[in-house]
Amino acid sequence: MKKLFEKVILLGFLMFYLGGLTIVILQTIGLLSLNNELMMGSKDYFSWVFPLASVTGLMCYVHSYFKK
Repeated sequence: MKKLFEKVILLGFLMFYLGGLTIVILQTIGLLSLNNELMMGSKDYFSWVFPLASVTGLMCYVHSYFKK
């Protein structure tokens, strides 16, 4: 159970890291190309990143209570 939980945490961390990185890259491209829609819309395209980061953080907290 603990190994599965760790793999889900790792997958969640990887997904929100890559999603957040993509948001930053899209905003940078929008800034450099003076595309206001891309800058503001990138947050909407990847809105799943924010709840995923919260859930992954909560799972890390719960994981600290598992026995070694």
